[in-house]
Amino acid sequence: MIESDSGKYILQKINKNVFKKPEEVMHNIRAVTTFIENKVIKTGGDPSKEALHLKNTLDGTGFLIDDSGEYWRMYNYIEGAKTYNTIGSPEIFKKVGKAFGRFQIRLMDYQANTLYEAIPDFHNTPKRYADFKQAVLIDKAGRLAEAKKHDEDPLIKAINKLLACENEIGILENGKKMGFFPIRITHNDTKVNNVMINETDTDKMCVIDLDTVGPDTALADYGDAIRSGTNRAGEVAENYEDVSMDMELFKAYTEGYLDEALVFDANGNLNIDPKKGLIKSEVEALHKAPRILTLELSMRFLGDYLNGDEYFKPKPGQPNDINLRRGLVQLYLAEDMAHKEKKMESFIKEYIDRKKQSMTIKC
Repeated sequence: MIESDSGKYILQKINKNVFKKPEEVMHNIRAVTTFIENKVIKTGGDPSKEALHLKNTLDGTGFLIDDSGEYWRMYNYIEGAKTYNTIGSPEIFKKVGKAFGRFQIRLMDYQANTLYEAIPDFHNTPKRYADFKQAVLIDKAGRLAEAKKHDEDPLIKAINKLLACENEIGILENGKKMGFFPIRITHNDTKVNNVMINETDTDKMCVIDLDTVGPDTALADYGDAIRSGTNRAGEVAENYEDVSMDMELFKAYTEGYLDEALVFDANGNLNIDPKKGLIKSEVEALHKAPRILTLELSMRFLGDYLNGDEYFKPKPGQPNDINLRRGLVQLYLAEDMAHKEKKMESFIKEYIDRKKQSMTIKC
């Protein structure tokens, strides 16, 4: 944070190692933040608490390039708000769900095809699967060959399980291609710490860290939020048996998200206009999205482990098999989700029915 006579601001450097085309990233951010800010104002909200405001530059781009070729941007500082690195209660996670549902609904009438893909094919699960198969085939770091020397090696088991998932991992991508799932503006990193919640008025929330914002299906954002937020054992669990999806957290996020993203007509039927809210085909597939996104990340971690940790580079002090451990945690989580998928589906249906019932009573 920096302070001046005109106020407080957040100065950030764009990570060029991850985002190869910073100009496109900034185009997306500038367009989305401006659109959201206008929506907040139009609906009587408070843009100082509910919207990121990108400070303009003299050339109008919203970013500066220094003498070293680094890209910099500056946002307004949001007073009286905080983020949460861990989910202390279902109530907090419900707020996060409301924030991302509100983010989605505010952008439903924005033309998604006018934005760039910050990271191409980021949630293209069939492509991630193909990349994973390639990593298994090549075994660049020789880790698969080493694993084959041991009986019941967890890497071998994990590879076999993931390779057996080919028929289900294409659900989201195929749904997009066939038009079942509209292409929307998505955040693509729906973690709990990417929401700022006002400490005195907790209904005032702001979604931050928009580097990955771009076109995709809303199901990817929803699925990744459930994946990242409901596993209380963490990304690197000491005991894999502790890895599971917390159903209370699932319900809390889903309630918050659907409270904002669902729209009904006067007769209590689900909205059919994709520019107004989630449509029936999206809602009916929500319960499948978390497992697909979890399998996707498992493939990414284990594929990178086989490649010698080229993308998810271990930090100082982390074990050499950190990506193997991460991949196994995601796989265990995906398996637990498979056991709970019917419960997830039932809860979503029941919650929608309750919403319809409340509308009938009000009428």
